[in-house]
Amino acid sequence: MKNTVLTLGAAPASRQEYDAIPLHDFVDQLLAGLLPLVVGKKSFIINDIDHHVTIKTDEQVLAYVLGNLLSGAVNGAGNVCIRVEAVQEYDNVQIRVRNNGSYSNGINGFSQVVKAARKLGGDISINNQQNQGTTLTFSIATQKLAC
Repeated sequence: MKNTVLTLGAAPASRQEYDAIPLHDFVDQLLAGLLPLVVGKKSFIINDIDHHVTIKTDEQVLAYVLGNLLSGAVNGAGNVCIRVEAVQEYDNVQIRVRNNGSYSNGINGFSQVVKAARKLGGDISINNQQNQGTTLTFSIATQKLAC
């Protein structure tokens, strides 16, 4: 069985005060914009992020990174289940986008997503298991994370 993992390194983020972003609601807003594409691909998305998880970071850059990861998961293949979840580990949160199909990274645009993730002090890893799907993990250190 083929198992590929790619990790793209993090750069330190500048420490600026940001308002807490309720992650579940934030992802719901991003998913609403993808709904026509999801329906067209005959797929579905489950937002499995706990309602109490918040993150303090740049909201616009976070929207760019997560929006692109979600869009790539939807564009990868039709008839797939996509699950979004978040896991807190100390002062770090891992946001995972999993699908049971392939992932479309748009090759040219993905480097910009990686740069944006690094701007937030995060990194992106991709785990692709043949016949099992793809998991993209966006790990980001946070100023304060409540769960």
